Amino acid sequence: MASAPFVRLINLQAQYGFFATMHWSLAYLFLFREGFSVYEILAVAGLLYAAAFVTLAVVRRFRYITALRWGILFRVLAIAPYAWLPDIHAIWVGSVLFGVGIVYFWVPYNVLYYSHRRPDNKAALSAVSFAVMPFVDVAVTLVAGVIVVAYGFPALFSLAVLLGVVPLVYTLRLRMPAEPPEPSPDFMGATDGLRTLMFMDGIKQGVMWPAVPLVTLFFLTGTFHFAWFFAALGLGGAVGSILIAKVSDKGKRKLTYLQPFSYFFGVMNVLSAFAGNIFAWGMTRGLATFAHTMYQPFSNAVYLDKAPSVEALYYTREVLLNAGRTLGVFILVGFVMVDRLQWALVIPGLVGLAYPVVVELKDLYPEERFILKPFRNVLRQG
Repeated sequence: MASAPFVRLINLQAQYGFFATMHWSLAYLFLFREGFSVYEILAVAGLLYAAAFVTLAVVRRFRYITALRWGILFRVLAIAPYAWLPDIHAIWVGSVLFGVGIVYFWVPYNVLYYSHRRPDNKAALSAVSFAVMPFVDVAVTLVAGVIVVAYGFPALFSLAVLLGVVPLVYTLRLRMPAEPPEPSPDFMGATDGLRTLMFMDGIKQGVMWPAVPLVTLFFLTGTFHFAWFFAALGLGGAVGSILIAKVSDKGKRKLTYLQPFSYFFGVMNVLSAFAGNIFAWGMTRGLATFAHTMYQPFSNAVYLDKAPSVEALYYTREVLLNAGRTLGVFILVGFVMVDRLQWALVIPGLVGLAYPVVVELKDLYPEERFILKPFRNVLRQG
């Protein structure tokens, strides 16, 4: 039976996801409607990730429950310019607050959440966490579309600010038996063998997360159609990830499941880069999202298997994710400069195709070699 602190953390994530999605699900559409250029919109994303990276470089110690509250507060403040002052400079300030909020919320949240891990539940635990947001996305994005059509964007963002108070108050109920230890000064070194994978994840996200909504605006500009498109993505994958992750934990064979879904994700991203109509775009993005939600729990379970502590893992992971995300935005800018934004989705496709190969090269699961098995002895000698 799940413990009370565990259930409260899941509830907190759902509440956080509710108000955050109320803001971010249609944020790119809002910026587009306000007349912001693609470069200005990419600056919103780039500042967000860069601010998170700088915050992690400066802040090394947290009181976890207190940090969660600060993370929620920063996230609420980041929405305020969208609601009441839609000036590009104010929104860039909001992006910086957003980035700080990412650090203060997700680092302590992940440390507290994954402190409940056991040898037999790592992938299933990851699947539950990764499935919360897609379920929230489906419901909230549709509601957000209805609100914008009926009352406009200011009403949507004002409601998101008000809803942010709910998880802030809820954190007062969080009582942990003990604060987890802080990571050692050499927390980066403690995750040897995983850092390349984390950085690759960051590049993938830094390209994909801004590119998908921006490319979708080439096909759909109506509010409700845009909302429906994103609400429809990934629900099946969220359900499937919970079921298949439990099988993986029982079988102890993470790569057996990670590899095919990672390859499928890679192929669908490459195909989506050349989709020429809304049907092809919707099909390839839907399948890419399905594959992504299926392989993410196994990717995270690999980190949990191999990292010495959750404290070192999730500090390092956020550092490298946000470094990779920032680089990903710069890559996107390069594609925009040559008027080929959609082609940028080849990059997360290549990451998906390369990810399982890198796992094997790192020799993280020597008993599960597939692609490189014939070269095992050569690799070990090298």
